[in-house]
Amino acid sequence: MTRPTRTASAFTLIELLVVISIIALLIGILLPALGAARRTSRAMACNSNLKQQGIAMYAYTIENNESLPWGSFGLEGTNDTTDWSLYLMNVMGASYDHWDDLGQSGIGSEEQGLLALYACPEALDQEGDNHIRQYATHPRVMPTGEATDGLSQLSGSSFATAQIDWYAFNRSSKQQYLSPDRIDDIRNTSSLFGVIDTAQNPDDGNNGAAVLDKFRFADQQLVNGGSSPPWLVAGIDDSWDYDAPVAAGTNEDTAANFGQPRFRHPGTRANALFLDGHSSSLSYSSETEHELFGDTVYVDY
Repeated sequence: MTRPTRTASAFTLIELLVVISIIALLIGILLPALGAARRTSRAMACNSNLKQQGIAMYAYTIENNESLPWGSFGLEGTNDTTDWSLYLMNVMGASYDHWDDLGQSGIGSEEQGLLALYACPEALDQEGDNHIRQYATHPRVMPTGEATDGLSQLSGSSFATAQIDWYAFNRSSKQQYLSPDRIDDIRNTSSLFGVIDTAQNPDDGNNGAAVLDKFRFADQQLVNGGSSPPWLVAGIDDSWDYDAPVAAGTNEDTAANFGQPRFRHPGTRANALFLDGHSSSLSYSSETEHELFGDTVYVDY
Protein backbone atom coordinates (compact mmCIF):
# COMPACT_ATOMS: atom_id res chain seq x y z
CA MET A 1 0.00 0.00 0.00
CA THR A 2 1.36 3.35 -0.94
CA ARG A 3 1.34 6.21 1.53
CA PRO A 4 0.00 9.60 0.43
CA THR A 5 2.74 12.10 -0.13
CA ARG A 6 2.66 15.48 1.60
CA THR A 7 3.48 18.53 -0.42
CA ALA A 8 5.20 21.43 1.39
CA SER A 9 2.87 24.39 1.81
CA ALA A 10 4.11 27.76 0.56
CA PHE A 11 2.86 31.28 0.08
CA THR A 12 1.30 31.93 -3.23
CA LEU A 13 2.41 35.06 -5.07
CA ILE A 14 -0.87 36.76 -4.22
CA GLU A 15 -0.52 35.96 -0.50
CA LEU A 16 3.05 37.28 -0.52
CA LEU A 17 1.97 40.52 -2.17
CA VAL A 18 -0.82 40.93 0.39
CA VAL A 19 1.66 40.52 3.28
CA ILE A 20 4.05 43.04 1.71
CA SER A 21 1.18 45.48 1.20
CA ILE A 22 0.13 45.16 4.85
CA ILE A 23 3.71 45.76 6.03
CA ALA A 24 4.01 48.81 3.75
CA LEU A 25 0.69 50.14 5.04
CA LEU A 26 1.81 49.73 8.67
CA ILE A 27 5.10 51.50 7.92
CA GLY A 28 3.18 54.32 6.26
CA ILE A 29 0.98 54.67 9.33
CA LEU A 30 3.77 54.43 11.90
CA LEU A 31 6.47 56.61 10.33
CA PRO A 32 4.55 59.93 10.61
CA ALA A 33 3.65 59.05 14.21
CA LEU A 34 7.30 58.29 14.98
CA GLY A 35 8.35 61.54 13.31
CA ALA A 36 5.80 63.49 15.34
CA ALA A 37 6.98 61.75 18.51
CA ARG A 38 10.58 62.71 17.74
CA ARG A 39 9.58 66.34 17.19
CA THR A 40 7.61 66.34 20.45
CA SER A 41 10.64 64.87 22.22
CA ARG A 42 12.86 67.61 20.78
CA ALA A 43 10.40 70.28 21.92
CA MET A 44 10.51 68.80 25.44
CA ALA A 45 14.33 68.82 25.35
CA CYS A 46 14.21 72.47 24.26
CA ASN A 47 11.98 73.32 27.24
CA SER A 48 14.43 71.46 29.49
CA ASN A 49 17.27 73.64 28.12
CA LEU A 50 15.28 76.77 28.91
CA LYS A 51 14.48 75.63 32.46
CA GLN A 52 18.17 75.03 33.14
CA GLN A 53 18.95 78.46 31.73
CA GLY A 54 16.33 79.82 34.11
CA ILE A 55 18.08 78.20 37.10
CA ALA A 56 21.39 79.76 36.02
CA MET A 57 19.70 83.12 35.47
CA TYR A 58 18.26 83.02 38.98
CA ALA A 59 21.73 82.27 40.36
CA TYR A 60 23.11 85.18 38.31
CA THR A 61 20.59 87.62 39.78
CA ILE A 62 21.50 86.50 43.32
CA GLU A 63 25.17 87.26 42.63
CA ASN A 64 24.45 90.59 40.90
CA ASN A 65 22.09 92.53 43.14
CA GLU A 66 18.97 91.09 41.44
CA SER A 67 20.10 92.40 38.03
CA LEU A 68 19.51 90.32 34.92
CA PRO A 69 22.47 89.84 32.54
CA TRP A 70 23.10 91.91 29.45
CA GLY A 71 21.59 90.40 26.33
CA SER A 72 24.67 91.31 24.33
CA PHE A 73 27.68 93.40 25.32
CA GLY A 74 30.35 94.84 23.01
CA LEU A 75 33.81 95.45 24.44
CA GLU A 76 35.34 98.84 23.71
CA GLY A 77 38.20 98.94 21.24
CA THR A 78 37.71 95.33 20.11
CA ASN A 79 35.41 93.28 17.93
CA ASP A 80 34.75 90.98 20.88
CA THR A 81 31.27 90.49 22.24
CA THR A 82 29.95 88.73 25.28
CA ASP A 83 26.30 87.93 25.86
CA TRP A 84 23.78 86.49 28.29
CA SER A 85 24.63 82.87 27.43
CA LEU A 86 28.28 83.36 28.41
CA TYR A 87 27.25 85.11 31.63
CA LEU A 88 25.11 82.11 32.53
CA MET A 89 27.81 79.64 31.48
CA ASN A 90 30.19 81.40 33.85
CA VAL A 91 27.65 81.04 36.66
CA MET A 92 27.61 77.31 35.91
CA GLY A 93 31.37 76.96 36.19
CA ALA A 94 32.90 78.13 32.90
CA SER A 95 35.26 81.11 32.64
CA TYR A 96 34.92 83.02 29.38
CA ASP A 97 34.86 86.77 28.77
CA HIS A 98 33.80 86.61 25.12
CA TRP A 99 33.18 84.11 22.34
CA ASP A 100 36.71 84.33 20.94
CA ASP A 101 37.90 82.67 24.17
CA LEU A 102 35.81 79.66 23.31
CA GLY A 103 37.51 77.85 20.43
CA GLN A 104 36.23 74.44 19.41
CA SER A 105 39.63 72.83 19.94
CA GLY A 106 40.39 71.90 23.50
CA ILE A 107 36.83 72.23 24.79
CA GLY A 108 36.26 69.72 27.54
CA SER A 109 33.16 67.61 28.07
CA GLU A 110 31.87 70.01 30.75
CA GLU A 111 32.03 72.99 28.38
CA GLN A 112 30.42 70.96 25.61
CA GLY A 113 27.59 70.14 27.98
CA LEU A 114 27.11 73.81 28.82
CA LEU A 115 27.15 74.79 25.16
CA ALA A 116 24.46 72.22 24.44
CA LEU A 117 22.04 74.13 26.69
CA TYR A 118 21.91 76.95 24.12
CA ALA A 119 21.34 74.70 21.09
CA CYS A 120 17.66 74.08 20.40
CA PRO A 121 17.28 70.39 19.41
CA GLU A 122 14.83 71.38 16.66
CA ALA A 123 17.17 74.01 15.18
CA LEU A 124 19.49 73.65 12.21
CA ASP A 125 22.84 72.07 12.97
CA GLN A 126 25.62 74.50 13.77
CA GLU A 127 28.11 74.63 10.91
CA GLY A 128 31.69 74.84 12.14
CA ASP A 129 31.15 77.70 14.55
CA ASN A 130 31.26 77.80 18.32
CA HIS A 131 28.48 80.36 18.86
CA ILE A 132 25.95 77.71 19.76
CA ARG A 133 23.04 79.96 20.66
CA GLN A 134 19.60 79.56 19.14
CA TYR A 135 17.70 81.54 21.76
CA ALA A 136 17.46 85.33 22.18
CA THR A 137 16.56 87.68 25.04
CA HIS A 138 13.73 90.17 25.48
CA PRO A 139 15.13 93.42 24.00
CA ARG A 140 14.23 95.61 26.97
CA VAL A 141 14.83 93.54 30.08
CA MET A 142 18.14 92.13 28.73
CA PRO A 143 19.24 94.64 26.06
CA THR A 144 22.37 95.30 24.02
CA GLY A 145 25.12 97.41 25.58
CA GLU A 146 28.69 98.52 24.98
CA ALA A 147 31.47 98.98 27.54
CA THR A 148 33.34 102.28 27.82
CA ASP A 149 36.63 100.92 29.11
CA GLY A 150 36.83 97.27 28.21
CA LEU A 151 36.49 94.19 30.34
CA SER A 152 36.34 96.05 33.63
CA GLN A 153 32.85 97.30 32.74
CA LEU A 154 31.19 93.98 32.02
CA SER A 155 29.13 94.45 35.16
CA GLY A 156 27.42 97.37 33.44
CA SER A 157 28.35 100.00 36.02
CA SER A 158 29.49 102.28 33.21
CA PHE A 159 28.45 101.83 29.61
CA ALA A 160 27.46 103.55 26.39
CA THR A 161 24.84 102.19 24.05
CA ALA A 162 22.80 103.43 21.12
CA GLN A 163 19.62 102.20 22.77
CA ILE A 164 18.06 105.16 24.51
CA ASP A 165 15.54 104.37 27.22
CA TRP A 166 12.64 106.45 25.93
CA TYR A 167 10.40 105.30 28.75
CA ALA A 168 12.79 106.77 31.33
CA PHE A 169 13.23 109.88 29.19
CA ASN A 170 9.49 110.41 29.07
CA ARG A 171 9.32 110.21 32.86
CA SER A 172 12.36 112.32 33.76
CA SER A 173 13.23 114.36 30.61
CA LYS A 174 16.80 113.08 31.03
CA GLN A 175 18.47 111.01 28.36
CA GLN A 176 19.24 107.58 29.72
CA TYR A 177 20.41 104.34 28.19
CA LEU A 178 18.92 100.92 28.54
CA SER A 179 20.55 98.59 31.02
CA PRO A 180 19.49 95.16 32.29
CA ASP A 181 16.43 95.26 34.52
CA ARG A 182 16.45 94.16 38.12
CA ILE A 183 14.20 91.15 38.51
CA ASP A 184 12.63 92.64 41.68
CA ASP A 185 11.49 95.70 39.70
CA ILE A 186 9.34 93.65 37.31
CA ARG A 187 5.85 92.84 38.53
CA ASN A 188 4.73 90.44 35.78
CA THR A 189 7.59 87.92 35.86
CA SER A 190 5.19 84.97 35.53
CA SER A 191 3.83 86.20 32.19
CA LEU A 192 6.82 88.09 30.70
CA PHE A 193 9.24 86.10 28.55
CA GLY A 194 12.96 86.61 29.05
CA VAL A 195 14.39 84.20 26.46
CA ILE A 196 12.77 82.72 23.35
CA ASP A 197 13.55 80.59 20.27
CA THR A 198 15.18 82.77 17.62
CA ALA A 199 15.81 82.50 13.89
CA GLN A 200 19.20 81.29 12.67
CA ASN A 201 21.42 82.91 10.06
CA PRO A 202 22.76 80.34 7.56
CA ASP A 203 25.33 82.95 6.43
CA ASP A 204 26.83 82.89 9.95
CA GLY A 205 27.19 79.16 10.59
CA ASN A 206 23.50 78.90 11.55
CA ASN A 207 24.08 81.08 14.59
CA GLY A 208 21.18 82.91 16.22
CA ALA A 209 20.99 86.48 17.53
CA ALA A 210 21.66 87.10 21.22
CA VAL A 211 18.88 89.71 21.52
CA LEU A 212 15.44 89.74 19.88
CA ASP A 213 16.18 93.19 18.47
CA LYS A 214 14.26 93.04 15.17
CA PHE A 215 10.87 91.95 16.43
CA ARG A 216 8.17 94.55 15.85
CA PHE A 217 5.70 94.83 18.70
CA ALA A 218 3.41 97.13 16.65
CA ASP A 219 1.65 99.68 18.88
CA GLN A 220 1.94 97.35 21.85
CA GLN A 221 4.35 99.16 24.14
CA LEU A 222 7.14 97.16 25.72
CA VAL A 223 6.42 99.07 28.92
CA ASN A 224 2.94 99.70 30.31
CA GLY A 225 2.82 103.45 29.84
CA GLY A 226 -0.82 104.42 29.66
CA SER A 227 -1.69 106.78 26.83
CA SER A 228 1.87 107.93 26.08
CA PRO A 229 2.97 107.60 22.44
CA PRO A 230 4.42 104.13 21.84
CA TRP A 231 7.82 105.40 20.73
CA LEU A 232 8.25 107.17 24.06
CA VAL A 233 7.75 104.07 26.14
CA ALA A 234 8.91 101.25 23.89
CA GLY A 235 12.46 101.69 25.12
CA ILE A 236 14.09 100.49 21.90
CA ASP A 237 14.17 102.96 19.02
CA ASP A 238 11.99 105.94 18.14
CA SER A 239 12.40 105.37 14.39
CA TRP A 240 10.49 102.09 14.19
CA ASP A 241 7.03 101.93 12.69
CA TYR A 242 5.03 100.85 15.71
CA ASP A 243 1.77 101.00 13.77
CA ALA A 244 2.85 98.06 11.59
CA PRO A 245 1.37 94.62 12.30
CA VAL A 246 3.31 92.33 14.57
CA ALA A 247 5.56 90.28 12.31
CA ALA A 248 7.73 87.24 12.77
CA GLY A 249 9.34 87.65 9.36
CA THR A 250 8.56 84.64 7.22
CA ASN A 251 9.31 82.33 10.15
CA GLU A 252 12.36 80.97 8.36
CA ASP A 253 16.05 80.70 9.17
CA THR A 254 17.48 83.42 6.94
CA ALA A 255 19.89 86.32 7.37
CA ALA A 256 16.94 88.72 6.97
CA ASN A 257 15.19 87.17 9.99
CA PHE A 258 18.23 87.39 12.28
CA GLY A 259 16.88 88.87 15.53
CA GLN A 260 13.33 87.61 14.97
CA PRO A 261 11.55 84.91 16.99
CA ARG A 262 11.40 81.47 15.38
CA PHE A 263 8.28 79.32 15.77
CA ARG A 264 10.07 76.06 14.90
CA HIS A 265 8.23 73.54 17.10
CA PRO A 266 5.15 71.43 16.29
CA GLY A 267 2.02 73.52 15.85
CA THR A 268 4.12 76.54 14.75
CA ARG A 269 5.15 77.30 18.31
CA ALA A 270 8.17 78.94 19.94
CA ASN A 271 9.41 77.87 23.35
CA ALA A 272 10.13 80.63 25.85
CA LEU A 273 11.65 81.03 29.30
CA PHE A 274 9.58 83.30 31.52
CA LEU A 275 11.15 85.48 34.18
CA ASP A 276 9.72 83.45 37.07
CA GLY A 277 11.72 80.45 35.81
CA HIS A 278 9.04 78.37 34.06
CA SER A 279 9.08 77.58 30.34
CA SER A 280 6.17 77.28 27.94
CA SER A 281 5.39 77.54 24.23
CA LEU A 282 3.77 80.42 22.32
CA SER A 283 1.79 79.95 19.12
CA TYR A 284 1.91 81.91 15.86
CA SER A 285 -0.73 81.73 13.13
CA SER A 286 -0.29 85.09 11.37
CA GLU A 287 0.92 88.63 11.99
CA THR A 288 -2.29 89.36 13.87
CA GLU A 289 -2.93 85.94 15.42
CA HIS A 290 -0.23 84.92 17.87
CA GLU A 291 0.58 84.82 21.59
CA LEU A 292 3.36 87.40 21.66
CA PHE A 293 1.25 90.26 23.00
CA GLY A 294 0.09 91.91 26.21
CA ASP A 295 1.81 90.81 29.40
CA THR A 296 3.93 88.37 27.42
CA VAL A 297 5.92 91.31 26.00
CA TYR A 298 4.92 94.29 28.17
CA VAL A 299 7.19 95.06 31.10
CA ASP A 300 5.11 96.06 34.10
CA TYR A 301 7.25 98.05 36.57
